[in-house]
Amino acid sequence: MLQVKNFKRHYGDLLAVNRFSMEASPKEIVGLIGPDGSGKTTILRSIATLQTMEEGEILIDGDNVRTDFLPIRKKLGYMPGQFSLYPDLSVGENLSFFMDIHGVTFDQCKDAIDPIYQQIAPFKDRKAGKLSGGMKQKLALCCALVNQPSLLLLDEPTTGVDPVSRKEFWNILYNYRNQGTSIVVSTPYMDEASICDRILLIHKGQVLEQGTPSELVLKDRGVIFLELQGIRSTAIYQSKEELLKRFPDLYAYLSGKKIRVICSRNAIKHVEQYQKEHFPMTTISQVTPDIEDIFMFHLIDEKEGAE
Repeated sequence: MLQVKNFKRHYGDLLAVNRFSMEASPKEIVGLIGPDGSGKTTILRSIATLQTMEEGEILIDGDNVRTDFLPIRKKLGYMPGQFSLYPDLSVGENLSFFMDIHGVTFDQCKDAIDPIYQQIAPFKDRKAGKLSGGMKQKLALCCALVNQPSLLLLDEPTTGVDPVSRKEFWNILYNYRNQGTSIVVSTPYMDEASICDRILLIHKGQVLEQGTPSELVLKDRGVIFLELQGIRSTAIYQSKEELLKRFPDLYAYLSGKKIRVICSRNAIKHVEQYQKEHFPMTTISQVTPDIEDIFMFHLIDEKEGAE
């Protein structure tokens, strides 16, 4: 089990992580959700014993990363955000290298890596640098699993990967989760947040909120989420700005080709009337928020708190 308590880290004057706490249990995928610069990589690298922390405590099955980092490394797998294997070595050579580091043979780790190895085996003689984006990630995950870790740390593993490969990658993660592995994965993709068992919304190194995806989207926040659709793509940005100018107490933002609006229950009739007068060819409806909407809701709270 992973426990992080009041973790704090600066880079110079920049406070990258501020009093961060989390837990991850066996058979659980925990998602760290946030934009670039929110502290996700710093958190994962610190859990992986690759950098120090100023304050706080990180425990993995009771072992402390400050004092027990060598035994901890034997029971965790880490996959960094950037492809960091040797591009001039073949798929098979990269795997052999990581097996040698961990002191295991192919027969010893075969059961752990087999679900992925079957997919990359046809390319075992190809240079790693010549693989597709999806295959590179599968090779990297395979290398992270050769020591059969109880805790797997993945830093934005599907960034730059095509949708089909992303789905395949997550199916692989579910398989390892079901076998008992604790998985902590960071992602900037809000749609991936909804398929984690539990998520932490992170901004500026702090946890905005955490819980299961359903808990977060179904929670009554005292506001209404509206969706305005049917606006021409050439006019959608201007339309959003007009809404903000007309109703300074609401929050509007773009979501694909639609405008999402967060407002009080009392403001609904005014927004609907404005829509009929200025956007008669569009439709407006109340929607159940998704994870991105919840994240935007917290940014509103932060902005209002700062004011």
